[in-house]
Amino acid sequence: MEQVDVTAAIHILQQHHYKITKQRQALLVYLAQHADFYIALAAVDQHLRQQFPTMSYDTIYRNVKEMQSIGIVETQVFKNGLRVKYQCDFSGPEHSHFICQNCGRVKEIGFPDFNSIKDQLQHYQVTAYQVEVWGICESCLK
Repeated sequence: MEQVDVTAAIHILQQHHYKITKQRQALLVYLAQHADFYIALAAVDQHLRQQFPTMSYDTIYRNVKEMQSIGIVETQVFKNGLRVKYQCDFSGPEHSHFICQNCGRVKEIGFPDFNSIKDQLQHYQVTAYQVEVWGICESCLK
C-alpha cells in the first residue's frame, strides 16, 4: 500500500487532546490510503483487526465518531451500513462531492456559487454548508 501523510490529522487530534495511539494512527493511515472512497466500517474493522486482534468494533466506531466530530473524517449511511471517508482538505467544512451509491467512490466536483444561496438567507447566520451529488460512477455503469 502507498505511503500517506497523516500529519495534519494527527495535529488536529493533538489540538483536541487525543492521545496518538498506534491504533488511531493505523486507522488514519488506512482511511487516508482509501481517501477516494467511503469505505464500509466493517471493512475498516476487518483490516485493523489483522494488526490489532483485540481491538473491538466499538473502539473503531467510537474513534471514527470522535474523528468525525473534529473534522478528520466524514461518515455516510449507505443502504448496506455506515461508511467512513478520510477528509483530505482540512481548510474548512465546505466541500462538494459526487458519491457513487454503488461502490462509495468519491469525486470532488466544482463548488456551487455560494452568493446565490446567501441572497436567500439574508437574515440567517450560515456556519457551514455541504453539497453532495449521489448517483452511479462511471466504473459501476460499465
